[in-house]
Amino acid sequence: MFGKKKKQWQQLQDAVRQDDAEQVTNLATGLLGSSGDDKSDYYKLCTLAVECETSNALKALLKFRSGFDFTNGTGEDDKILARKLVAAAFASSNPTPLLFVLNDINYYTTASDNRLETDAFLSKDTPVDLIQKIMEQNTSFFDDCVKKVGAYSTNKLKFILTYTAKSSNPQSTLDTALVQVAGMGDTEKAQLLLDRGADPDYSCAQALLRAGEGGHQDMVDMLIPLVRLDLYGGDIAIQLEQKNAPAAVVSSIENEVSRIKLKQAIAAETEAETEAEPEEEAYKLVNSYTLAEAPQTLPDGSTLTSLFNFRSQQQQIINVPKDAKNPPGVTIISFNDISKDVIDTLQKNLDELNNKGKKKTPAPSPASPRV
Repeated sequence: MFGKKKKQWQQLQDAVRQDDAEQVTNLATGLLGSSGDDKSDYYKLCTLAVECETSNALKALLKFRSGFDFTNGTGEDDKILARKLVAAAFASSNPTPLLFVLNDINYYTTASDNRLETDAFLSKDTPVDLIQKIMEQNTSFFDDCVKKVGAYSTNKLKFILTYTAKSSNPQSTLDTALVQVAGMGDTEKAQLLLDRGADPDYSCAQALLRAGEGGHQDMVDMLIPLVRLDLYGGDIAIQLEQKNAPAAVVSSIENEVSRIKLKQAIAAETEAETEAEPEEEAYKLVNSYTLAEAPQTLPDGSTLTSLFNFRSQQQQIINVPKDAKNPPGVTIISFNDISKDVIDTLQKNLDELNNKGKKKTPAPSPASPRV
């Protein structure tokens, strides 16, 4: 079958089946050259090792040829054949040891032209041990691991996300992966990504759009409170309606958009009314030398007003009962009994009000009655 030294070829095949790495190396040295026929036989031996799940024999074969060197330039190239080996390993009953060997040989091979892209080793069936090995070799595979493996397994996604801080650009991966799982309607994986910092507003809230397109109401309900619907909600509702998304999905978004707009309108109206209300001044000018403090309402309903007369150097405290049937009570206090800091502040207020009044109305006559 192999063309020469038939007995030795049979022994080599038996060594592969028995996973005898040492015997494989010894026999391969004499049998495998660099001709096209030998390369073809070399690939068949590797395929046999994968079929027999003899990872030690596979490792010995691949190390003997320093990687994936299966053809002489005719027919399927080395990368295609290597991918077939990886696919066969995934399909085996115990893929982990085989995948470890293939990944190690691929990563450390000196023949870079024959090296596979790491995504060849990534699928929903990639074992956690291999994910760990790939991530430890190069954290730039974080994106591929999240989208090609984690998106299909909650437990694997949890594990992969532990490498978030080690990734050079995790935000892009988290955002686009959220769009991916939202389109699948997987709220559990979406929450894992959100917990790591995925942005629900990424690309004008694409995650919500994808969830709506898929008719995933639970995912839509989960994202609605997180998305800036005041910015993107209206457009998303229109797009979903045009794409014949479920009416309930479209309505849930439209209703929330309407609620937000109403809330914003009420807030704007309230703010406008607040701005329109003039602020009550702490003091009013009675005449050019007297300040009136804004009345204070006491717990019993009566009001308390203080007048500060800078001509007489006196404070008059006027108490007006709630019913105002009795004459107001008046207490007079000398400025000498008031803190100098308070008097200085009051004098400043008096000067400011006088200056303001001069711009609008003439100054009070000296004949104005004293308080």
